[in-house]
Amino acid sequence: VFYIPLLLGMLQLTIAVYEAEDLTRAARPALVAMALGGLALQVKYTALPQCLALGGAILWRFWRLGARPAALARHAATFAVLGLVPTALVAAGYALAGHFEAFAYANLTSIFARGRLIGPEAEAHLRWIASGSSWLWFAALVGAAIIAARRREPRTAYWLAALYVAAALVGMVLVGNIYTHYFIPAATGLALLAAPAFSASPLRRFLALACIGLAFGFAHLDGLAARGDVNRAALPRLAAAVQPYVGVSDRCLYVFDGPPALYGQTGACLATRYVFPDHLNSALERRSIGTDPTAEMRRLFASRPGAVVTSSLGALPMVNPQTAAIVKDELARNYTRTAEVFLPPKQVWIYVRNDQIGR
Repeated sequence: VFYIPLLLGMLQLTIAVYEAEDLTRAARPALVAMALGGLALQVKYTALPQCLALGGAILWRFWRLGARPAALARHAATFAVLGLVPTALVAAGYALAGHFEAFAYANLTSIFARGRLIGPEAEAHLRWIASGSSWLWFAALVGAAIIAARRREPRTAYWLAALYVAAALVGMVLVGNIYTHYFIPAATGLALLAAPAFSASPLRRFLALACIGLAFGFAHLDGLAARGDVNRAALPRLAAAVQPYVGVSDRCLYVFDGPPALYGQTGACLATRYVFPDHLNSALERRSIGTDPTAEMRRLFASRPGAVVTSSLGALPMVNPQTAAIVKDELARNYTRTAEVFLPPKQVWIYVRNDQIGR
């Protein structure tokens, strides 16, 4: 979500371009808008549809202000450069460090190598999006109806916000899998389209308050805050339970399913370079990490990690059955569960290698 303020800034600057009366005044906000788009792309590549849509809208405005085809081509090239510079600089840094291939694989190739959400997992995200955004779509339709009832042309800002929403919906499906949080950019645009429904009359103000109440209800902020408090309190207890059984150069820690923050909390060495649990425990990542997860799991257990962390729920949303079977077998033969800590919504279990217990 960190790229969304950048995209909203890009939208605001695009509106400023349309409010400018000549090319000279339109040029500066256009360039800043494209620079913000480039930063947004470096944070999240799914910002590409919004960048293309708003960049195209700016070029259209330039044409309406009198720019000739040759000038439009120069502007388009400039926009493309501004959009690519942040990513190019990061890529150059990795190249200088000798890791460009890893950068390219992690940022591009691996995205399209991921598995697909299927069945109940995919349907659950779609249900959350549909139920959670229904009130927002309703408010946006009310806003559109109010504008239509006025029988006058909507302000340009309204059409640009609609373009932003359409592009955000394309971005939501761009990489195949649809997760609930992928809808957030479109939700911000829908809130803008709903603005006419929230202004002026007491009835509209009541509608605004009702929608805000629905938004807070859907977000479950009180539950999230309570869960955050429990998690913050639980992490030190987890670290204290793991600490005696791991080291900085041997007896490494492996978190199969649990908080990766444990690595930093304990200062333990890493049993694998794939420290984010999903890399080895999720079937979705089976072809996307650049190595065979089953072989990597066998290698890391051959190094005899001092402690292994797993949980009552297992990998979500789709467990890798091969790596899960290896973990289950290793824990049954060579490890003993020594502690468990509740980390909502699951119990996190700590397993210690048998020859470490009682030392």
